[in-house]
Amino acid sequence: MTHAHFNPPATPAHPAPQRHRASLARLSFGLAAAPLAWALQTLTGYGLTSQPSDPGAATSHECAPSAILPVLMTLDLAATFLCVVALFVAWRCWTATREEQYGSRAQLLEIGEGRTRFLAMCGMLVSAGFLVASLFTSLVMLISPLCS
Repeated sequence: MTHAHFNPPATPAHPAPQRHRASLARLSFGLAAAPLAWALQTLTGYGLTSQPSDPGAATSHECAPSAILPVLMTLDLAATFLCVVALFVAWRCWTATREEQYGSRAQLLEIGEGRTRFLAMCGMLVSAGFLVASLFTSLVMLISPLCS
């Protein structure tokens, strides 16, 4: 009687085999930094410009102090810079993991594999979108007068 050779089943490949190339911190930064920078830019800018120049004024329709303009410009530049950095970090994660699984970018969403490159691609899209939003927020600050 011969003994059949038993081959254990091969372990399935991990769905994100190149996850070591893009750390969770870098992926998270690429996904979250740009929206947070834009939200801080928008909320802080609104808070600064909605205050009247005269603390005793009854309405906020009076002119905001001209000293706010350099603060707003610095805030806008910082938010835009942070959006660019987040886009760059997400792009670097994507270039490190873009060959994680076989298939085109269109198959990326369908097969559910290559999670690291999917998160990196989402980070690029989110960062690019909020970079545009940050630029438009800055543009509005430059076009519209501080006084209503």
